[in-house]
Amino acid sequence: MTEPFLTACRRARPFAEHVGAFLAWTVLFALSTTQAPPYYSNQNQYLLHGLAAAGDGNLGDDWLANTLSPTPVFDALVTVTARHLGEGLFPVYYALLQGAYFVSLLGIATHVAGDRLTPRARWLVAALLFLAHAAVLRWASFRVFGWDYPCYVQGWLAAQYVLGPAFQPSVIGVFLVVALDQFLRGRPVVAITCAAVAVTLHPTYALSAGLIFLGFLATLTRDGRLRRAVACGVLFAALTLPTVVYVRSNFLSSAPKTAASVRDLLVNVRIPHHAIPAVWFDGVTAVQLVAILVGVALTRGTRLFPVVQILAVGSLLLTVIQLGSGNDTLALMFPWRSSVILIPVATAIILTRLVTLAGRRVDGRATVAVSFTVLAACVAAGAGLMLTRQGYAARPNEAGLLDFVRTHKRPGDVYLLPVEVPNSPRRWSGSLSSDFKPAAAPRLVGRVIPADLQRFRLVTRAAIFVDFKAIPYKDVEVLEWHRRLVWNQAAYESRDWDRAGTVREAVAEGVTHVVTTADRDLSSAGLTLEYADEAFKLYRVRRGLPEDRGPGGPAGGTIDP
Repeated sequence: MTEPFLTACRRARPFAEHVGAFLAWTVLFALSTTQAPPYYSNQNQYLLHGLAAAGDGNLGDDWLANTLSPTPVFDALVTVTARHLGEGLFPVYYALLQGAYFVSLLGIATHVAGDRLTPRARWLVAALLFLAHAAVLRWASFRVFGWDYPCYVQGWLAAQYVLGPAFQPSVIGVFLVVALDQFLRGRPVVAITCAAVAVTLHPTYALSAGLIFLGFLATLTRDGRLRRAVACGVLFAALTLPTVVYVRSNFLSSAPKTAASVRDLLVNVRIPHHAIPAVWFDGVTAVQLVAILVGVALTRGTRLFPVVQILAVGSLLLTVIQLGSGNDTLALMFPWRSSVILIPVATAIILTRLVTLAGRRVDGRATVAVSFTVLAACVAAGAGLMLTRQGYAARPNEAGLLDFVRTHKRPGDVYLLPVEVPNSPRRWSGSLSSDFKPAAAPRLVGRVIPADLQRFRLVTRAAIFVDFKAIPYKDVEVLEWHRRLVWNQAAYESRDWDRAGTVREAVAEGVTHVVTTADRDLSSAGLTLEYADEAFKLYRVRRGLPEDRGPGGPAGGTIDP
């Protein structure tokens, strides 16, 4: 009885050691790279549907929360977590994905290096990967150079990335990095499953996952494992088919004219920084492409080479086709999104190659000591940045308004925010990352409010009419989003909402409250000032309005704080 138990314990020990090592690396890497506090940047779009479905606050009254979501499985995860486990698990999910990303990158680099990488040199590779992703370098770069240069070794081509600031669908791309590592470890079924998980949780990874899958098939076929290749193909198709059908039936079924109009809005108005190469291509991008080519070349002779070769060449060809055709449909498939996988993989491989070139010079105890020092410094600095709130800045002048709305909102309330539609840029200048950028001085001029007010929904759990950043993707809903955006912007053109008839339009649109900046009074018999501070004012829209006054009528209804 005792002997079988001891045998089972001995067999379980390696697994327990692997789990323990993974969790240790997860904690250290998550502290070094940091993550944003809730609710930051894209979280305000991608957590909305799930939190609304969980019955959180008044989010169910929000128009956008009732549109069709492109990430239903991710939303379900958010809903189950919020309803039964607590939103405090979102940072834990992200930390685990950060850990999986690092361990997989290290595994890929180790495989490519082979016997040339000694155990001591492997510690140096781990330290260099920490350094390449360290939050403290990004923080310092902003303060020395004015923008975030280190982010470019992680991704950020076309402003796209795997490791963003916090838990959101883009981080699901980690599963593609894990898929590469698992395939190199001789686990093609696990690798295919991970690729399918990435597609299921975030369909925008479908093209990259498909190219990686083709690379797996090519490698298995080359190895003479045709039967396994066919089985993996069937598995991948079965796992991804529901997502493909969902996307095809819900987001690609417009009439040609409507579809063209929607694509134009998305590509040229909302996301040109993701979708138009002429906007995002610059000198830094050229350097990143060279790094990808070098990284792919360094995999030559390994089982990784066919996979990354197909991924890189396929993405490049599709990008060239998009450039030549200007096709908006292809632009919205983001063939260049594979860079979020290729860039960090190339970074890991290039760093490892530099270490192996050093040979015995980095195979001593001093190397381990230096590696431990770098690791400790990155972890301590990252923890310090989070404790002192040196990254992911939000303007403190919003706090009063957000606190008031959070405690005074009622079911059915819909808040109008003074959103501005920006001009479509011809080019971007500098880094698009602002995660470690110091908080700018508040802008309280005219009708433009700080973009950080994008967190209004999730911080207050109140419904808003529309904003520019968070958007739907179904054709008719994109058109409605744009209509709301145009009306929202036009509403703030006048300060006299009775003369312009804006207050009656607001009632018809279902708006119950209006936010303005502190220097902007609104005049109307239908508006009552409910809150004011040095940054913002909040008006309540009264129902049962009197008859409109004529152009020469009295200027009633203005309420001063």
